[in-house]
Amino acid sequence: GEGWFFPLVKDGELVGMAEIWEMSGCIEVREMDLASPDQLDEAIAALTRMMKFYEMRGVDVLRVTRFQAKNVPEAEDLSHWNRAGFIRFSDFIAHGPIVPRDFDPKDLLAFALTRQGVALDSRFADSIAAAKALGGLRSDFAARLRVREFRPLERLHRGGLLAKGLAIPEYWTYCTEADLGLYKAAKATRVTKDMKVVLRIIQEEGPISRQRLLILSDLSRPTTTAALRKLYEGLHVTRDSDNRYRPVADLKIGRDDARREVLRRIIRSLGVTSAEALAAYTRFEYNMGETRLRLREFEAEGWLVKGFLARGERTVMWAVKDGLEEIDQAEFRRKFVLTPQDNLFLYLRESIVDKFHMGSCYVVFDGPEMVAAFKARRRKWELLVTEFQGEPAARRIVEAWETENELAVEEQVDRISDHEVMEWYAKMYGRGAAER
Repeated sequence: GEGWFFPLVKDGELVGMAEIWEMSGCIEVREMDLASPDQLDEAIAALTRMMKFYEMRGVDVLRVTRFQAKNVPEAEDLSHWNRAGFIRFSDFIAHGPIVPRDFDPKDLLAFALTRQGVALDSRFADSIAAAKALGGLRSDFAARLRVREFRPLERLHRGGLLAKGLAIPEYWTYCTEADLGLYKAAKATRVTKDMKVVLRIIQEEGPISRQRLLILSDLSRPTTTAALRKLYEGLHVTRDSDNRYRPVADLKIGRDDARREVLRRIIRSLGVTSAEALAAYTRFEYNMGETRLRLREFEAEGWLVKGFLARGERTVMWAVKDGLEEIDQAEFRRKFVLTPQDNLFLYLRESIVDKFHMGSCYVVFDGPEMVAAFKARRRKWELLVTEFQGEPAARRIVEAWETENELAVEEQVDRISDHEVMEWYAKMYGRGAAER
């Protein structure tokens, strides 16, 4: 009951046993014992033949971590496996359509940061170019981190150069009008009868204020509000720079093609990702099943490859084929702060939580290494730090970021107000003593 054990049978006789698990992205053989070592070649052939079944279910990678009572690093001879096409990685061997290389995890992160425009020599010309390349930007923090010539996103929105709406992932995002239409097609939210009534008013009267919309609607206020919220979430409508509702134009593309295109652009903007990190990046707009389906489609198109790319890890990762040679070539030395108002934070969330045990926080990078994290409350142009973890030297990076973003970053200090002091004194020594 503690494992999945499969008998190995030859000519009707039991000749061995294998513990086999269906993991995330691969099939794992955790143990394989044979009655005779002479049967190893036949057992390996049986395992690879078994993968035909799993390939029909979309899994085509086989990983072996232990056989004949020995872990892979302890095995004296792997030649039988090598002849069958298995590749040795850190503490396992693997078979399938995988890249026969692995990289330092820091190099993989540096590659992703470079693709995102965070490296100094890969920055975008301006905020509009960054929004077009990345499918949108959520904040001035995200824009300033990636561009050579910064202009506030809201100013570009007011000038009609960028639109704004609930994109994928579903956050307020500044992007192009065409991308709004793409996200709308990808979401493909069903329009109910009530939603049609509200949408017609916006199409005929828009841009329209919320108050005027409620007045013109024949539906009740709660029904109109609920329908408007659904239209807004589905990007059938959005708000202009004056906070008035307006319709979002349809893009001539089907739902399936739109969802494929959105994910394709995200992957290209990251360069390398696991299926789990990719789904997290979309805030699970794409569930794991659909994410893996799209990844297989992109592999079939020939521009995406996979493998156990992170050295020392057992996670299957995907990378853009034309970028593999760049992964361990460029040096990434930039020091910066990643904010929670950045989609890249979603991509790195699991690593951030593992290292700092924080949810939403600001992460300090020294090159591709996370050296500190802090929580803060924002008050206009002031950030009040409530918790800080990491190296003291990281505070200098925060200070530089503070200057660049025209912020005042202060430590929260719990102070007792004069009123509380007087109240305590009065209770201890009497009201008259407190007033003297």
